[in-house]
Amino acid sequence: LRFMTSRLRAMYQAYDGDLTLCLVLGEIASRNTERFYDERRGYQPSSSNGQRQYLPCNALSISDVTGIPRETVRRKLAKLVDLGWIEKTPDDMYVITDRIGTVFAAFDDSQTYDLMRTSEQIKNVLQS
Repeated sequence: LRFMTSRLRAMYQAYDGDLTLCLVLGEIASRNTERFYDERRGYQPSSSNGQRQYLPCNALSISDVTGIPRETVRRKLAKLVDLGWIEKTPDDMYVITDRIGTVFAAFDDSQTYDLMRTSEQIKNVLQS
């Protein structure tokens, strides 16, 4: 409970209180990168030319999976494009940009640290 509450608090702060924006960006990133790992093939870090080829997604697919109305998704997509965190392809699809790695580096580090600390606490509880 402490871990999940602290994660939600951190996301709320990182997204200036807009958890819907957080959810839309998370869904885009998840869909874009899903080809890099699957249960059958394992981790696939890059294509044959050494560059990652993201799987783009659209507003309808994000709306369908999240239950967020499509117009709300479209507004959030426009905001994410303005922030430079995603880009729109010529065929109205969306992919994350390298900028989010820079913007969220410290956030990701703190999340990883807290996850490792929490997993250690869970391990200790299970061993006792």
